[in-house]
Amino acid sequence: MREVRRESRAVILDGQQARREAANLLQQPTLDANALAAALERARNADATIRSRLEQRIVEFAASSPLDDRKLLADALLRHVGRQRPIPAKNTP
Repeated sequence: MREVRRESRAVILDGQQARREAANLLQQPTLDANALAAALERARNADATIRSRLEQRIVEFAASSPLDDRKLLADALLRHVGRQRPIPAKNTP
């Protein structure tokens, strides 16, 4: 995981910069919607790139790990799912 973070440093920094730009644009008297959309897209792309790299590293690790270690990964995934708030039901008329 640390290796992915180290390898992705430039992508992480770009995503952070894109978020700062988006925040700055939101504070301007006149909103430049196109620039805001572009900054948010850069942040989203950075997030997706990092997540993809991390997930690939997990797959590589799992492929070479014994069942007991894979069970630990599965437990961690399930704990993460349990921490998420449930999606509220839609109110339909």
